Amino acid sequence: MQVFRAFLLAVAILPIASNAATGGLYASNRLIQLSETRTEWMNESQILDLISHQQRFRDITDARPQTIPISLSSQPTFPTTLTHQAQVQPLLGQVSETAPRSVLTNFTTFTNRYYNNNNGKRSSAWLLDTIKSIASSRVNVTTFAHRFPQSSIIARINGTSHNDEVVIISAHQDSINGNNPDTGRAP
Repeated sequence: MQVFRAFLLAVAILPIASNAATGGLYASNRLIQLSETRTEWMNESQILDLISHQQRFRDITDARPQTIPISLSSQPTFPTTLTHQAQVQPLLGQVSETAPRSVLTNFTTFTNRYYNNNNGKRSSAWLLDTIKSIASSRVNVTTFAHRFPQSSIIARINGTSHNDEVVIISAHQDSINGNNPDTGRAP
């Protein structure tokens, strides 16, 4: 099996709403991309309305022009054939649902993981401690602070070969109840 020089796990979030009432990050209007050609400046109430109506959008207020996608509707391409079965098969016997079930059971005890309040901050701290407790000594686990309370978590595993290759895996850590972002249940 190839060992990559660098392996990066980024647990990051895309800001999607605000907490203007408490002077949060999004106390002012945000530039929201609704389609390839349509953007609007919106306040917190308008953004939460998009969320409650499950409308796709992206907050591009802080994005650099080159990071804005060409299309919100573009679909990723995935491999159509399996190519590393010889390397994967021997590892399948080591897979168990016990650890993921335990982590998710604890993770969903937070009322929500809204990035812009204390629940988001506490859940991020809990996830950081959990990752550090299960990571081997080869894993460097750090946080990335944002202007909002919830941090992103980065776990880097330095490999022994292929120093020109990096694998990035990311996950969305926060959750939101569109009707009540601060205290509404959204496990």
